[in-house]
Amino acid sequence: MNNTVYIKYLRISSKKMRGLAKIVVGMPPKVALDRLSVVSGKAGRMMSLVVKSAMANATNNMKLNAADLRIKRIEVLEGPAFKRWQPVSRGMAHQIKKRTTHLRIELEEKQGKTLPAAAGKDNKPVQEKKRVEKAEVKALPQEKEKNMKKEEIVTERREKSGTKS
Repeated sequence: MNNTVYIKYLRISSKKMRGLAKIVVGMPPKVALDRLSVVSGKAGRMMSLVVKSAMANATNNMKLNAADLRIKRIEVLEGPAFKRWQPVSRGMAHQIKKRTTHLRIELEEKQGKTLPAAAGKDNKPVQEKKRVEKAEVKALPQEKEKNMKKEEIVTERREKSGTKS
């Protein structure tokens, strides 16, 4: 079962949040909170609050087990920008945009074992891999010549061309 949480009008640029969102996707929320706790800056603090809120909604409202949750997807969208003015020389003014962000976090229940979280990739169930025996590799002609002595190379080339000396 999926649980979707929307957080709107966060007072931070969406550009700063996208990098953190890529790191956190695919992790269980508790692991994501551990990772975000060591990230310095406003983006890490805000993302951890949003993940906590999403986890609380899933456990309290949807009655999901917190241990079985994982972050399926995080969408970082641009919100409206507050427009301010900075006075500059010659009586003019430059516009300053104070950007906002909308976040959409989707949590889902894990099913079976999953791979360790990797940045920007969705986790897929682990499948047993069969061990493949290494086939005998044929040596290339250039590699073969490296291992031979100079005299042997000359005689082999003469035999191929059909000339006698």
